[in-house]
Amino acid sequence: MSKPVKTIIVVTLLGTVCAAAQNGAVQLHLAQLIQKRLMTVTRSNLLATSVGTLQISPDLMPFYQRNGFDPVWSDARGLAPCADTLYNAVLNAAEYGLDPETYHAQSLTLLMSRAKKRLIATVIDPDVLAELDVLLTDAFLIYGSHLHAGRFNPHELDAEWYLLKTEADMIANLLGAAKSNLLCSRISDLPSQQPGYQRLKEALALYRTLARQGGWPAVPEGRKLEKGMWDERIMTLRARLRMTGELSPEPAVVEGTFDDQLARAVRRFQLSHGLDPDGKVGKATLAELNIPVQERIRQLMINMERWLWLPRNPGARYIRVNIADYTLDVMESDTVVLAMRVVVGKTYRRTPVFSDRMTYLVLNPFWNIPTTILLNDIVPKAKKNPEYLKNENIHVFRGWSENAPEVDPATIAWDKLSENHMPYRFRQDAGPKNALGRIKFMFPNQFDVYLHDTPSHSLFSRAQRAFSSGCIRIEKPMDLALYLLNDPQWTRERLQKILATNVETTLPLKRPILVQLLYLTAWVDESGVVQFRPDIYERDEKFPIQTPAATSLAFNQQP
Repeated sequence: MSKPVKTIIVVTLLGTVCAAAQNGAVQLHLAQLIQKRLMTVTRSNLLATSVGTLQISPDLMPFYQRNGFDPVWSDARGLAPCADTLYNAVLNAAEYGLDPETYHAQSLTLLMSRAKKRLIATVIDPDVLAELDVLLTDAFLIYGSHLHAGRFNPHELDAEWYLLKTEADMIANLLGAAKSNLLCSRISDLPSQQPGYQRLKEALALYRTLARQGGWPAVPEGRKLEKGMWDERIMTLRARLRMTGELSPEPAVVEGTFDDQLARAVRRFQLSHGLDPDGKVGKATLAELNIPVQERIRQLMINMERWLWLPRNPGARYIRVNIADYTLDVMESDTVVLAMRVVVGKTYRRTPVFSDRMTYLVLNPFWNIPTTILLNDIVPKAKKNPEYLKNENIHVFRGWSENAPEVDPATIAWDKLSENHMPYRFRQDAGPKNALGRIKFMFPNQFDVYLHDTPSHSLFSRAQRAFSSGCIRIEKPMDLALYLLNDPQWTRERLQKILATNVETTLPLKRPILVQLLYLTAWVDESGVVQFRPDIYERDEKFPIQTPAATSLAFNQQP
């Protein structure tokens, strides 16, 4: 009885060896077909395929060269399971504000259909598998890069956007996943899991649902609507606010009446759109109400892209200033521990977008007036009023050295001063009139932009706060100083005593902190409310993202 057993083992071993040899031959053949196909790539990264000529990533050839041209998404048995995972991710790329066709969605649909029909008939078609492998790999490289760091170079879109995105090494990413058999999980990990980004994704889905339902009605032009009025347009206003959830769906006692419930709904809308929450529908509120749902979808897509330009790990604590929202938040992980209003640059003196580390703060700062502000603001007033500089505690020095002699303003030839001819330094003394207020927060940068106090606190009560010359005026400088110093010896009382001396005092920070100056016109707050803000610097307007009508939402046909 022992011989037959041995015979079966020998046959089984021979079958295994033959199968392995056959599998190896198929793998080698696929690698040869992949290499042959890639040799046709043009210098402009165009690839001719059986489903058309496609634009591909410049990383495609380097990836396969490093991978020995071995297939990633198929083997001798056919398609690997993760091929479907990636294919479905491409079909649903619109969930992240992306266009599936950028990742060859239609071409992949045709090739996946061909491959699966042959596999059902137990036929392996190496040509189809090789072509499909190339397109799936290219889809992963481009899709992963876009989800990691966005589609666009921010500085190319806006010359004042210096917050450089972190590029992803998608070749190493895919090689590592393929060698460690982690392709499926790596595909799932591609989208950012940051709460702010995920909340925007959910909002995008919600607003696309509203778009499929026809969007919201436009409230007709007319007189200001406010509590106590009756107007036919109020019925449309109610319908509009019900669509986005500010007003409950229950019908009003009298639909055309502006009652307390409607006033509260209008205030909720105004608060989520950066408007003065007076509960009345004037021109500004009406304009925001009537922005079409397609434009709101585009705004969400734009800001999802901007979110991807941010570092995924900004650190345990950092300061975030949203220029478009006129707010400053001190963040610890994903939690706001200190919030305040800010004033940012005027539309013609825009605050740039960048990040840097704050290293020290200055109590009772002098203000060395920048040349642009000097020529545009100070000189015209000094020419008109000889006492202006004295009244504002501004001194003039010949040169920038510490020992530069002071100059009598009456001796200055004002008309000869220019950007190219400025032999003087104008310095405003510390004190209640100082434009920087009592505290200046420094993160040295090429733009000479920083956070500072201000003597004009009345501006913080306004809804729109673009009044500065580029720097950021902050509402609660003392609170921020105490947080940053974070030392029992630096009490509010001790700081107040130093401020009372009017002596400039520099305090280094034991723990420098990252400052991010951002420009986000749409986000979802921690309570789940979708927030929109006016595009004060017209940066959304120039963004190369099409309106949803021109953007593919999803591919529903699958093989």
